[in-house]
This record gives sequence, structure tokens and C-alpha cells, in this order.
Amino acid sequence: MSTNLMALTRSVKQTIAERAQRDPAFAQALLDEAATLGVKIEVHAVPAQ
Repeated sequence: MSTNLMALTRSVKQTIAERAQRDPAFAQALLDEAATLGVKIEVHAVPAQ
């Protein structure tokens, strides 16, 4: 099995930030997803009583 992978030439973080700046719908979707994930993490972090 070959493991020859092409190196990334740009930072994923940079690519996402640039797209979010030029695409408001994409930026809103990222924010919605982050908020949803944060709620899920908080719910799972609360110990059952």
C-alpha cells in the first residue's frame, strides 16, 4: 500500500477564514455548527444527578 500523500500548500485555517470573509452564508453555517457542537458538549459534560 502506497502512502504518497500530496502536501497541503495552504493552511486549512487560512482557507476557511478567507471563505468565511467572502461568503456570509458559509460564515453563518460555521457559527451555527459551532454553537450546536458547544451545546452538545455542555449537555454531555453535565453529570447526571
